[in-house]
Amino acid sequence: MTRDMDVIRTLLLRLEGRYKGIGTLIFSHGDEELAIEGVDPLAVTYNLDLLVEAGFIKGRVTGMGDFMMEGMTWSGHDFLDSVRDDEIWRRTKEGVNLAGGFTFDLMKALAKGFVRKKVEGLTGIDLL
Repeated sequence: MTRDMDVIRTLLLRLEGRYKGIGTLIFSHGDEELAIEGVDPLAVTYNLDLLVEAGFIKGRVTGMGDFMMEGMTWSGHDFLDSVRDDEIWRRTKEGVNLAGGFTFDLMKALAKGFVRKKVEGLTGIDLL
């Protein structure tokens, strides 16, 4: 099984929209709300587990593949905000592909760099 950054971004967007800030959300393995066209439900579960492991989501994947979410972390929101824009996400993935490999921190830094440039272009303020 591999880490899939498109799946991770999609899951974060969906979970952010679904979680209302209190309680625990429970999704059964293969739940339609988390299903992604063309992606095996096992891959979705695997990437959910990676999101928990990375500290982006508070929750856990059960032994049966169900997912229990207790919220998103500051880091999860921070990463999602850096890749929320479709154009920034596309450019980030292109940059990673050109490099021929990436670490997660490098991908996040690249996305934040694109966001910074976009803000600078819109405001005329150099953000260094």
